[in-house]
Amino acid sequence: MKEKLSKIAFQINLILLALQILIIIPFWRLLPPEIPLFYSRPWGKEQLSSYTGIIILIVLCLAVLLINFVIAKIVAKEENLIKQMLAIASLTFSFLILVSLIQIIRLVL
Repeated sequence: MKEKLSKIAFQINLILLALQILIIIPFWRLLPPEIPLFYSRPWGKEQLSSYTGIIILIVLCLAVLLINFVIAKIVAKEENLIKQMLAIASLTFSFLILVSLIQIIRLVL
């Protein structure tokens, strides 16, 4: 059961990653030259990035998924709890990136 939870979480994570890509494709040509991406910076021009900067979200999501997957494979034999935590952390991160991506697209279109 515990092994199954991690496997399902990583599969859902891949689905969320694919959804992110599928959401960007139809709107790619409609995006303005600059989009708000860096919300931690002060309001205004400093928050803006080129529309290609939206790829940062997907690359970051993929990087977190791969790093967590590799770490989970390394510690899988010893610590099942860590494997589950990494899978759920990746899933949460992917979901939040998906929500952020949708919000950015909704904001600029």
